[in-house]
Amino acid sequence: HPHPRSQTWNNFTRAFDKAWAPIQYLIGAILSITAICVTFFAIHSDYSKNGMSPVPTGIVFVVLLIIIAYSEGYHVTIITLEKADSDVFRESHPRAYHAHTVANKNAESFLVGRQVLLTFIVFIVAEVTMFSIPENVDWLFFPGAFLNVVTSSGIAVSLIVLAFGQLLP
Repeated sequence: HPHPRSQTWNNFTRAFDKAWAPIQYLIGAILSITAICVTFFAIHSDYSKNGMSPVPTGIVFVVLLIIIAYSEGYHVTIITLEKADSDVFRESHPRAYHAHTVANKNAESFLVGRQVLLTFIVFIVAEVTMFSIPENVDWLFFPGAFLNVVTSSGIAVSLIVLAFGQLLP
């Protein structure tokens, strides 16, 4: 028999989790939107330290973010397919069977290569999104000092890469 207090505590924690979940989503959405807006403000305003103009900087950033997302999706796919039984579709889908066997033979090599590629890409993203925003520049309700700290430290871009490049896929 569970203790009556433990049942009350479980009810309380469930109610708290239900109430806290929307607040977590709201905070996450605000942080993500702020990171995106601040990063693209810095790109658009040409505060990049890399010497590239805003358009190529934005294009390179978005393309690399998409490559990171695809790489994460491939990672999940390879790990999932390792457990699948390919004999089920050996006769009905011979090309899929062949691709599955090749992927299983080289899965470890693929994952190591993927990690090396991601390291290189994240380094390029960091280089492309290095900003220096003057402290006398205010944008919306953000003071220049805040913008400079958030962009020069890489916090905003890290959040974007983590949320949209690695976790979302």
